[in-house]
Amino acid sequence: SEQVLANNAGITAVSLGGAATFGTVTVNGAYVKSLASESDAAKAADVDLTEPSIYSLGAKVQATPELELGFAYRAADRDLEDDSMKTSTSAQAQYQINKAWNIHVGFGVGDDEIKTNRQLDSNVYAQLWYQASESRSVRFEFEEADYGSDGKSTISVVSMRQSF
Repeated sequence: SEQVLANNAGITAVSLGGAATFGTVTVNGAYVKSLASESDAAKAADVDLTEPSIYSLGAKVQATPELELGFAYRAADRDLEDDSMKTSTSAQAQYQINKAWNIHVGFGVGDDEIKTNRQLDSNVYAQLWYQASESRSVRFEFEEADYGSDGKSTISVVSMRQSF
């Protein structure tokens, strides 16, 4: 018969987050930590459970009523002995062109300490949003992620949203 190593003792997590605004600047942060309890089957099989965690820090500045600038840093700790961090950093801008048109552009980079995993050299993204009516919007989205020697991924989407 096949042995199943289920964590039937339960998995829980703790999280903490917050944001504060100082005039035109808002800063935020969050932390999530997984807390795993070993089941009897995992203890008998001598399986090590990991307790990964995620950290994020961000900020935005309302430079003008139409222009918002932002920054974000995220890190995931896999809770392995070595090479357990995966990070990303991004900067973005959002500009309200007029009542109907809004543009959002950004740039990001990332790193994985496990060098055999894909490495994010850069990520460029943009979204043009058209508010056709009070209940309908159309979005044009583009993203290109460059993974260095592992190649590039390009995504483009046109979508419509209708509220009822």
